[in-house]
Amino acid sequence: MCLTSETSEYGKALEIGFEILSKYGIDIPLCPTKIMMAKEQMKYKLALRNRSVSCLTTFPIKDDPLLALCQQLNTCATCKCIHSLFELHTFLSLYDFNHILLPLCADSGKLDVVKLLNWKIIQYSLKRGSISSNLVPIFARCAIVYARVNDSKKCNEFAVTARALFPRIRDDKKNYVQSMVVLCNAMSLLQPFRSLTGPFLQSYKDCKVSGSCTFL
Repeated sequence: MCLTSETSEYGKALEIGFEILSKYGIDIPLCPTKIMMAKEQMKYKLALRNRSVSCLTTFPIKDDPLLALCQQLNTCATCKCIHSLFELHTFLSLYDFNHILLPLCADSGKLDVVKLLNWKIIQYSLKRGSISSNLVPIFARCAIVYARVNDSKKCNEFAVTARALFPRIRDDKKNYVQSMVVLCNAMSLLQPFRSLTGPFLQSYKDCKVSGSCTFL
């Protein structure tokens, strides 16, 4: 499934993608209710068993087409949130996306589908006992989302987890560089939280020597 901004058919892409996920036992509604979100969050916490997301950094890395699909759906779900608030016809800068649109989406609760998808992805990985390089950009984007809703603890949790996985996905240039760029941007959002900038600063240094940005 190819998700393209040119067609802007994010809703249709999500329907198809979620239908595929349902065949693997991962059920995600397009419009989750508050009660459903509360129940799913509890399942997510129980699956982690009081552990941090960083526990996934010790899991073996294996190719997984389902997680590759989840990475695309994560991007698609976020874009759908934005299109539900704005009619976008022109290219948006990374600054506009992170400083203007994500906060509005988060405040309106329109990121619930993204949160639910990420909870399901993590539960799937915990049950499977392995991860894939596709998870690292997802973790990096989670760091930005939590930065925009001023949850520095969660932001740091996902940022440190993504950073710890960088050396292990170095051969996957696309996900490696993409994750670094996203974390560098998260660093700019968390300037007031000086205690959290260590992993982001290191990500910036790594990104400068990582190679061509044509992998993005």
